[in-house]
Amino acid sequence: MQVSALFYKLEIEHSGCWTNYVPPGYHDMLIGYTYYNDYLNAIRLTKDFNKGSLSYLKTMIKKDRSVKLINTYDIDSSSSIISMNVDYHETFLDKLIALRIFPIKSSVCNRHENYIFISEDAKIANIKDELKEYERVKIIMIREIKSDAIVPEIGNFLIDIFLTDREKEIMKFAKENGFFNIPRGSSNTELANQLNISKMAMNVEIRKALNKIVNKIYK
Repeated sequence: MQVSALFYKLEIEHSGCWTNYVPPGYHDMLIGYTYYNDYLNAIRLTKDFNKGSLSYLKTMIKKDRSVKLINTYDIDSSSSIISMNVDYHETFLDKLIALRIFPIKSSVCNRHENYIFISEDAKIANIKDELKEYERVKIIMIREIKSDAIVPEIGNFLIDIFLTDREKEIMKFAKENGFFNIPRGSSNTELANQLNISKMAMNVEIRKALNKIVNKIYK
């Protein structure tokens, strides 16, 4: 008999975790992790924290006493790498792995932890009940997502890191109005009028956003 496995998106608030102490606009994506003795070594890609602000970020993260070591590295003007050792018994990732949930992607956004994972359909109700047993964890949302939405969901993690809120807003609006279709569903002038900005301003924002994305992919 074939087992039905589905994709799910989970968002939680983790009381007492370092994710509660980062600045409100903090965004990151987990890009790798390993276990070493009693620690989880996590490597995270984060936005808008470099140079002087990284020192402040480290101070805030260390308010969580389960974080034993943290190193930060500048990548470019808009992103940095964070490497941290955390007592793995205190991590939510360890709770998921104990339930045999292995996230495809994990991120932190506005002090909430976000995960995408695969689970058998028959097990998801039990998983929800198990997650509710963790007193420090509040489930904000858990829902099924379609398989064709996985790549956009993963892409959104990177978009959150590399683009400004304004760039994301304009790119989303342009996509929804068919600006990137062939042939185009809306012209530059039509989009600019709807956004109440000049055609030049709209073109500049789109080119800036596309330039960031292309430069991150092709070096």
